[in-house]
Amino acid sequence: MLYLIAGASLSGKSTIRRKITSSRAISGIDTDTLRTITNNLCPDINVGHNQSPKTNYIHMREAIQAFIYARSFYDEDYLLEGDSIRIDDMYDL
Repeated sequence: MLYLIAGASLSGKSTIRRKITSSRAISGIDTDTLRTITNNLCPDINVGHNQSPKTNYIHMREAIQAFIYARSFYDEDYLLEGDSIRIDDMYDL
């Protein structure tokens, strides 16, 4: 199962992620880490902490959907959290 935690900056998403991943002994990642990886691999995408969450969402949307799609092939629980996630964009997956 893939768990998604979305919400505004500083709303407690990372705290919840740490508690869930610890209590359920599952892996997880946040969109800040994905943003750093994306920015290092594809700097022309222009994502980062200096951008607004809305701008990061627009630029990260396809990368996040691809990440979620790729994770769907693994038979393990996983958690993704961040302010660049919009749950309604994930219904297709």
